[in-house]
Amino acid sequence: LCRSAVVLIGPALRILSLGIDRGRYPVRSPTVRRGLVYSAISTLMTRLVLRVVPLSFFATLFFRLVGCRMGKNVRLNSYMLNDAYLLTLGDGVVIGGQTDISCHIYENGYLTLEPISIGAGAVIGAHCYIAPGVTVGERALVGLGCYIRQGKSVPDGARLTSVGSVSLSTAQRLERGRL
Repeated sequence: LCRSAVVLIGPALRILSLGIDRGRYPVRSPTVRRGLVYSAISTLMTRLVLRVVPLSFFATLFFRLVGCRMGKNVRLNSYMLNDAYLLTLGDGVVIGGQTDISCHIYENGYLTLEPISIGAGAVIGAHCYIAPGVTVGERALVGLGCYIRQGKSVPDGARLTSVGSVSLSTAQRLERGRL
């Protein structure tokens, strides 16, 4: 059953995603409606089928069929790769459990779709959130529970850790190097 669902629904989602490109779309646009249908089918697939076969050939196959550009020896321990047709994973990338990689964000009545790129050899720890438009460099390490905000870049070889219990204004000052 899982194999059949992967082989049938993966390509169907890829076809549905054709023409849904990066950009900013008003909530009542046809693109947003198609995106909602895509998202609903994708969510059902990941929660009902991929949850049963994590860390397997079938999870990797599903995301490849959906349109994720994925290098060799990628290890997925999360099935929350939203809008995978806009996602690029380099060779040897490791994605930790319960990490949410989302190529879309809804704000102020607009849906924004931006690609995410994760370089070769990068490791994304468990329970991370990666927002649209993020680029993670090669051999970078994104530690447990990190939140990478929209449009940010993580340089090659960088090591990130999460900073718990810090206010947003303090986190923004830290980002700018002004504490």
